[in-house]
Amino acid sequence: MPRNKLIILGAGALILIILSILLFVMDSEEQVIQTEDIDNTEASETSPETDETAGADPASGSDSSIDIEGSEEDLMENVEADTEEEYRESTREALEEFTPDENDSFSREAFEDHALLFTLYQQETEESVVEEGESASAAEYVAIEMNGWKNFAEENYDFTYDQSEFMQFAEEEQSQALDQDAEVRIFIDELEQEDPELSRQQLEFQFALSYIWHSIQDEAAEEYDVNPQSTTEWNQLYFEIEQRVFNYISEENPEFIEGESN
Repeated sequence: MPRNKLIILGAGALILIILSILLFVMDSEEQVIQTEDIDNTEASETSPETDETAGADPASGSDSSIDIEGSEEDLMENVEADTEEEYRESTREALEEFTPDENDSFSREAFEDHALLFTLYQQETEESVVEEGESASAAEYVAIEMNGWKNFAEENYDFTYDQSEFMQFAEEEQSQALDQDAEVRIFIDELEQEDPELSRQQLEFQFALSYIWHSIQDEAAEEYDVNPQSTTEWNQLYFEIEQRVFNYISEENPEFIEGESN
């Protein structure tokens, strides 16, 4: 399929591009992440000693420093509280504009509904204006791509969606991602308060590609005889599978692809 058609397909899935990059960093460069974790741990272990040394000298002016730091922390807490309330209000406004139907888990319909809901939420938080219909079109692109990954994995590898397995994956493997992204974390938390099923299916939307890749990567690595110690080979493997998925999507949705390329 011409490359420009692949670009058209991916253009509406900016969220998934970000998730794919995040997935790649977390899975293919695990050794680098572990090294960074060790460095951060060492830094946190040494910093209390520095604080104690500074506090032991009455002439160091540490009392004044502590007051300043305390004021900055109070200000930061107030800013964060205001931001959190803005995110929660944006979630409620997005739900007023569109509430997903009751769809089967990990289905194209669920992906499309939650892609649209998340897009509307982002528009609320960013106060952006999008022409009517563009959000729905973008959500359709996303759903086709995600459903394509799922079907490809089911047909070519030993992949079957398991809800309990997915929730464990989301909790154990992706908790750091949510902790670092307050916009998504608060969005999912507010959905949980509105309807736990909405929250769960939004999690599926957010982490579907990560979960699929996590589930098939070892089998794919064996298929391509990848050296488990080579980050370069893991990179090449992911992009090879990604290209196969795009080809699969174009074959399964020719009328959609051709319609968008005209």
